[in-house]
Amino acid sequence: MTTLLRNQLNLLVGECVSAILETMFFTAAEPCEAGEAGGPEWMQVAVDFEGAPSGITRLWLTEAAAVRMAGDFLGLDGSAGPDDARMTAFELANMICGSLVSRLESGSNFALAAPRSEPPAAPGEDAAWFWTDFGMIAVAFVPFGVDGEVAGNC
Repeated sequence: MTTLLRNQLNLLVGECVSAILETMFFTAAEPCEAGEAGGPEWMQVAVDFEGAPSGITRLWLTEAAAVRMAGDFLGLDGSAGPDDARMTAFELANMICGSLVSRLESGSNFALAAPRSEPPAAPGEDAAWFWTDFGMIAVAFVPFGVDGEVAGNC
């Protein structure tokens, strides 16, 4: 994937992430420099999508951020539990993926797979990073190339 195309996709990722976090979680998402992710305190969620193009959207956030987000998203007074945090991270990844594919090809039909946890791994250089009131998050939108190979290195 060319640097120009990756930059354009990351601008689109930024628009989608900002809109979703402001609307659903009442927090801003400010683009920031890449952080350290991939340790045991980080969660990685993936959503596959099929259409034109097909690909994968990945989300990285800390477990602590997911717990805080879940509490706000679900309207809980106290701290959300681990299952609430995981399901909220799944829903956030699903919303981001749906928003991205809708904006990318608004006239096409897409099918999103159920979000799934993946072993925590550091985001690739193609991930876009954001600072929120909950902490840092990273998102990678990776459309597959014509031959089915990942167009990028996330």
